[in-house]
Amino acid sequence: MKFFKQMGIEQKYGAVFGLAAFILSLLTGLVSGVSFSITIIRSLIMAPVFFIVGYGTVTVLKKYVPEIYEALVAAGGRGRRLCSLGSRALGRPYDRSRRGRSRLLCGRYATGARTGAGRLCAAGW
Repeated sequence: MKFFKQMGIEQKYGAVFGLAAFILSLLTGLVSGVSFSITIIRSLIMAPVFFIVGYGTVTVLKKYVPEIYEALVAAGGRGRRLCSLGSRALGRPYDRSRRGRSRLLCGRYATGARTGAGRLCAAGW
C-alpha cells in the first residue's frame, strides 16, 4: 500500500484500469466456459493495454483540460489547494466580492478558462 501512495496520479489511474481489466477479463472468461489457459493469456494481454488507456487518459486531461486534472489531483489529497480555498494558507488576502470567485488582491482572478487556479498559486499570484 505504501508503494501505491508514492505513485503519481497517472500511474494510479493506469494501475486501477489495468487491474479492473484483468479481473473482468478473468471472470468473464471463467463464466463463459473458455479454457483457463486462454483466459489467463487474454487477461494478461488486457491488463497492460488498459493500463496504457488509463495512463493516457490522465495525460491527455493534464495537457488539454488542466482544470479537470487539478480537480483530480486535489481530490486525491496530494495536490496543492486551489487559490480560492488556500489563499489564506499562502498568506495572501483575498476578496469574495464576486459570486463564488475569489479575487486575489493583486487583481488576478483565481479561476480562469485556461490558466487554472493551481498554476496561479504555483506562480505566486
